[in-house]
Amino acid sequence: MNTPPFDPLVAFFQWWMVEFKGGLPPCIHDGITRVGDYTGLVLYRQPPFQVELWILPPNTAAPEHAHPNVDIFLVHVTGELRVWVGEDMVLKPEDTLPLPNGVTKTNGNFIRIRPGQNHRAETGALGAAFLNVQLWIDGKPRSTDSDWKGDALNEEHKKKLTSIHAAQYVKSLRENSDSSMKAPGNTSEKESDTEALKVGSIHPSLMIHGRPPYASEVERSGQVSMAQK
Repeated sequence: MNTPPFDPLVAFFQWWMVEFKGGLPPCIHDGITRVGDYTGLVLYRQPPFQVELWILPPNTAAPEHAHPNVDIFLVHVTGELRVWVGEDMVLKPEDTLPLPNGVTKTNGNFIRIRPGQNHRAETGALGAAFLNVQLWIDGKPRSTDSDWKGDALNEEHKKKLTSIHAAQYVKSLRENSDSSMKAPGNTSEKESDTEALKVGSIHPSLMIHGRPPYASEVERSGQVSMAQK
């Protein structure tokens, strides 16, 4: 039997949900992001992994966009949230109704959003909250509102993205200048960012209770999409 290739984000995602659901992990001190009425909170960061909680205001729409450098499981927490991946509505209004006991119907359901995959979201009158369980392909976790390709959320977000793009442009000019001054054959002292994520490079701090953040059955798991209730 052929064994599917190991998927590090699936492994980390399942480890996170088993170890921390219902508990509070250590949070980083500078882990709050505000973009107008949108608020993000970093619940966990250990490169290349990160978990953010995003709280969205009522009756708002996040325009179609993509995150080029991050692979994501979006986990519905609460509230009226509609999500489209490409042209498909994968989280519908009828999915986010409360159960008789008051718990959100799709609390804990998740959607995989790949790097560069277009998606958008809308909220209803209650607003909404969701988790982003992330694997950063460049190995540098940060707020997902800064790794953004598409229309900005609002004017404040637009200014932030403009500042980020300007800083990246200046950095690129400096790197190109430094590279042109190096003698042929010289190699950089630092590894490429793309080398930061190699299979089996999970940080030792992710070893909980003497075991790694994945089990053999995870390695055999197939592609995960929408959780089934």
